[in-house]
Amino acid sequence: MLSTYTFLSDHSYSLRPVTDENDELPLNQREEKTKKRHRSSNRRNGTISTTNRAVSIDRSSSDKENTSIIILNSNNTPTSTTTSTSRNKNKSSANKKKSIGSRRTRISTRTLVTDSRSESTKKQDSKISSKTAIKSTAANISKKKKVNTQDKTKPLNVSQTDSSDLSPSLSIEERVKLRRTKPLQPPATIIEKVKSTKITKTKTSYSSVIKKSNKKKTPSSISKLKNKKLFLGSGLDLDNIVLGNRQRRCIKKQPKGVNYQPTTMSSDDLNKRIAKYLDDHQKDYIQRLSDAVSIPSVSAWPEHRPEVVRMVEWTKSFMETLGITVELADVGEQKLSDGTKLKLPNVILGTYGNDTAKKTVMIYGHLDVQPAQLSDGWDSEPFVLTERDGKLYGRGSTDDKGPVISWLNVIEAYQKLNEPFPVNVKFVLESMEEYGSDGLEDLLKSLKNTFLSGVDYVVISDSYWLGKTKPCLQYGLRGICYFFLDVECSTKDLHSGCFGGTIHEAMTDLIAIMGTLVDNKGHILIDRLYDEVVPLTLEEEELYKPITFDTAAYCSEAGVQSTIQSEKDQILMHRWRYPSLSLHGIQGAFDGCGCKTVIPRHVIGKFSIRIVPNMKISTVEKLVENHVQTIMKERNSPNKVSVKLEHGGDYWIADPNNPQYVAARKATVAVHGIEPDLTREGGSIPITLTFQEQTGKNVLLLPIGASDDGAHSQNEKFDISNYMNGMKVMSVYFQELAKL
Repeated sequence: MLSTYTFLSDHSYSLRPVTDENDELPLNQREEKTKKRHRSSNRRNGTISTTNRAVSIDRSSSDKENTSIIILNSNNTPTSTTTSTSRNKNKSSANKKKSIGSRRTRISTRTLVTDSRSESTKKQDSKISSKTAIKSTAANISKKKKVNTQDKTKPLNVSQTDSSDLSPSLSIEERVKLRRTKPLQPPATIIEKVKSTKITKTKTSYSSVIKKSNKKKTPSSISKLKNKKLFLGSGLDLDNIVLGNRQRRCIKKQPKGVNYQPTTMSSDDLNKRIAKYLDDHQKDYIQRLSDAVSIPSVSAWPEHRPEVVRMVEWTKSFMETLGITVELADVGEQKLSDGTKLKLPNVILGTYGNDTAKKTVMIYGHLDVQPAQLSDGWDSEPFVLTERDGKLYGRGSTDDKGPVISWLNVIEAYQKLNEPFPVNVKFVLESMEEYGSDGLEDLLKSLKNTFLSGVDYVVISDSYWLGKTKPCLQYGLRGICYFFLDVECSTKDLHSGCFGGTIHEAMTDLIAIMGTLVDNKGHILIDRLYDEVVPLTLEEEELYKPITFDTAAYCSEAGVQSTIQSEKDQILMHRWRYPSLSLHGIQGAFDGCGCKTVIPRHVIGKFSIRIVPNMKISTVEKLVENHVQTIMKERNSPNKVSVKLEHGGDYWIADPNNPQYVAARKATVAVHGIEPDLTREGGSIPITLTFQEQTGKNVLLLPIGASDDGAHSQNEKFDISNYMNGMKVMSVYFQELAKL
């Protein structure tokens, strides 16, 4: 009786007896029928043949339990063994066959191991022949490859062989040679399906789509994968593609030798991550600004110089925690009006990053502040950061400690998120800006070929929006000439009751001179002062038309009833592009509470002139001196009068179409969702022009404070929204610069 192996759906097998019909046929008919069955199941069955014998494996459905093995001898005469495996012992008894075991046997596609026994006592010779044939077959195959058992839960790799090559006419040596030399090919239908599939490139990283496999890969499959770009839009090598279960597991793992670049996060995604991190740490940033504001670094008060130095050290320490290389530059001594010499605070020179492939941005800021006292009219202590209605009140909060700390907070955010910083950064942070930046200009000139070399752009955040809600970028500043007008009438203060009306008083001369400097329309009365002012062109006039400006809001912020000019364009022009003269105070005169009838012997009037292109400081100084001497001659006063330029700073103008401005505009739109106004500023940052001249690069003013921040006045404040959004703009600005 013949037996056939029957494969179950879970890829195990069992044995069942073949019907007795085959045994009753003549030998030649049984042989022909066996060959036909072998050919018809060529693809479906795993077949092993030799010159002496062939073993045919018949796969059946899961509801069948029995498997038969058909063995052909060297004369193609079927020699059979009958083995049955049954789940029911009674069924085995009914067939009068003794079961050789009910356990399922796992089988390799390349190895077939059987150990069947026949219980028939009628055909002893057939029994011995069958056992010998099966053992011989197993022994020959095991010489080529060790027995490999597969778990029944895993699919058999029948598809690894091409059944057309396993003809019974081939010897086992020929078939083994074919397996070693011929590449394993997928079925034609699968190849056609792969060819018709559109392969698209993707930026998804390998790690997110390729599952690692701990299975050991066959040498042949690995060699086919090496140096082949089979993944992620690189194209498929159909000549070497390996399908089948084992090879599919190989293809899931990243092959060695494939060149690829790990994808990076898009700019939008990165900016969102940075923005979220900044928002999540808002309290930390407010506390940091509070710590800085608590240091009363007033550069104009000599007695506060130790506090200025403390502010420098605080900033240096913070920068070093971020990995910024810090150098403290000595800028010499300051000579006070009484002849006293006082050491100037050091200037911080910081360097963050030195990647020559990246752009280098220089950031300027200052750490000193204007004088402030609660008695000046503050609603809270000026050096205690106080939050009210979403605003942070404190001296230096917006001018300029808040912006300086914002730059550093952005660097920290990138570090915390393990993101590479897009540019190199250099810092120049001084602490004498509010007193004329003493010593800084000479320092920058000395660093022109060292520290300042390699700088691509310069950015400064020390100015303010034109209004309270719409951001802007500034491309121009007025310069400044600050004058001391000194008048002396006596060697001592005098009693007005005893000497009033009989002498030329110093205060009278001073007021008279100061009254001749400017008229009630804001026009400067000094002869020839406007000669060097650049005439207004039609092109420049057009720049003012699209600017958003609310005249009523401007008056409200200033606390005045009206402005000298009525039109928006004229107001802005007189604020930005025309010179102005302002009177600031008188030193030496009585200014206390109560009444005092003294005649001061010596008074100093203080005023400044904001200069514009193309006015020269030296020319303005000379014109002012001539004007004062002319007025004194007209007054015929014997008093000593002198005018001194205390400090001066040049105007500055830049090209708003420079790529740096384009980057800043994109950053502003990304954060605020609105195109910023391109404006100029009426104030002065004297060192701006020095940076432009010494670096030879474009300078950008990137304000993050609002127009009502009240810098230099009582209740200076910094809106929390401006603080947070300002840092986001700075972050995107760095990203945009990296793309230039």
